[in-house]
Amino acid sequence: KYYSELPFYTPEDPTPKKEIHPEFTLSEEQQNFVYCLLHFRRIETIHEGLRWFDVKRFGIKIYRRFLDENYEVILQDSLEVNDPRRAVQIPNDVISAGLAPNPR
Repeated sequence: KYYSELPFYTPEDPTPKKEIHPEFTLSEEQQNFVYCLLHFRRIETIHEGLRWFDVKRFGIKIYRRFLDENYEVILQDSLEVNDPRRAVQIPNDVISAGLAPNPR
């Protein structure tokens, strides 16, 4: 019930609930369960870099925010769901062997 009533994240009003765009179908109840699990995983794995896998798996849009000296939110950039910058680059030795690098 908590996650169904929680508003979605915006850069100006951040909340733990971000819109997800998975490649698979989820019911509303399943979505709220996923929001809860993502929130728990975010807390549990803070500063470990493991959230990136959830961001890619569930198609979460990422915002780059900045707070000015008056603590006003300035949106600097966003990483859309299908942005090529999300691709993990293949190793340099594979690229030097002739395989084309991932577009970025």
